[in-house]
This record gives sequence, C-alpha cells and structure tokens, in this order.
Amino acid sequence: MSNQKRAFFDFDGTLVDFDTVNPFIRFVLAAHPELDVEPDTSLPHKQYRLKLLAGLDACELDVLAGDYYRTKVRPFLIEESVARLEALRADGYDVSIISGSYDIYLRFFCREMGIDNLICTEVAFRNEEGVVRSLSELNASGVALDGFECMGVLRFLDCLGENKLQLMEKKMGRSDYRESDSVAFSDSATDLPLLRACRNAVVVAPRGRGVQPWMEESGFEILRYRYPFRRKLYRKLCYYGRKLAGVSS
Repeated sequence: MSNQKRAFFDFDGTLVDFDTVNPFIRFVLAAHPELDVEPDTSLPHKQYRLKLLAGLDACELDVLAGDYYRTKVRPFLIEESVARLEALRADGYDVSIISGSYDIYLRFFCREMGIDNLICTEVAFRNEEGVVRSLSELNASGVALDGFECMGVLRFLDCLGENKLQLMEKKMGRSDYRESDSVAFSDSATDLPLLRACRNAVVVAPRGRGVQPWMEESGFEILRYRYPFRRKLYRKLCYYGRKLAGVSS
C-alpha cells in the first residue's frame, strides 16, 4: 500500500471554477429565508455563515445539497482538470479530494465520479441521543440520517493550509508522499504545504489571465483551462443585465 500511486485534488478553483461555500449557504437560505438573519460576526467568516443552518434536518439538507451540486456546481466543473483526474485514475492512481469546502455537497461529486477518499471540512450533525457525526461519517457507516440535525459548526478542523496535512495524516496514516508516485493539484498558494508534500504538483489557472507570481516561482506544472461555456454565458448575461439597468460595468 505504501507504493500505491496517489493523486490529490483540491476542489474550489481546481475542479470547479468558483468558491462553492458561500453560494451553498445562500442556496440553503433561499429555501429557508427565516434563517437569513444577521450572523454572529465574532466568529470566523466561514463559521458564522454555517451557524445560520443550525437546527436544519439532515435529510432535508442532504436533498438541498444534492440539488445544489447538480444545478450550481456540476455545470461549472473544469473539463481540463476533470480529464486529468480521469486519466490518472485510468493509470492506476488512487484519487482523493482534499478541500476546504463542505462534505455536505462534495459527497455528490465523489459519488458521481466513483471517488472513495474525501478529506474536507465536515459539518457536524447531532441526534436526540447526543451522537455527533458528519454526513460523510453517517454515509460511510450506513447509518440513516433520520433524527440528525445540523449543529451549525465544524466537526473537525477546517481543511485549509497546514490543516490539510493534519487531516490527511488522520485519515490516511501519512502526510508526506514525496517518496512515492504522487501528485497534487491546486489553484491556491494556501495549498503549498499539500503541493510540496507530493513528488509532483500541478497548479491550475484560467486562460486569459496572468499566472499568479507564486505559480511561476514554484516551478510546478501549470494547467491552464478555459472557463466553462455556462460560466461565460452567465457573465455575459450579468454584464448586459447591468447595462440594461444603467449600472456601470
């Protein structure tokens, strides 16, 4: 197992062309406008937004997360990155998603792609008996979601920066893959610890924009991608919508 080929993919900006966390919260709040109240800004941004979902039923959130993935995320997957993922898997690599996004909806991408390893920011749920689990844990153990409610807090560490290596160590038993056939993909400088923990690294950036200085300085392979057609169409509609409204672009 120590010589198994491994590939690690970040998600936001790497496999999909936008940050998915806040849009997910807004998607859920659109279905529950009564929860859209002034958040507790004494908490870190990601956590005070999540706190708004406290008390929501796990089954309903599961349905909303599936709808969010299918309608808001899947259309904007980055074809070039997904193609690399599929090519590596065909070449015998064990693929893992390692992301700061929430497991609530990332599970649907992994399920659709046939990926077993998901390391991410997990949201805590609790039942009447006081059992606390994430939806990932409940799915993995085959436990029904009935009776669990969202606590509005993280189950473990926020899966960003150095925390990715800690969670990788916890789930996979190691966090340094430089001596094995391994590769990591990311678009963010915060993932330099992950990129440096693998033998090979690929940084992802859109075409038509300048490459960030840290990407060039890293010496890593740079994967350039075209914006998904739907994203281009969306941006054009927003642009012309502002024009019609008389708002300066």
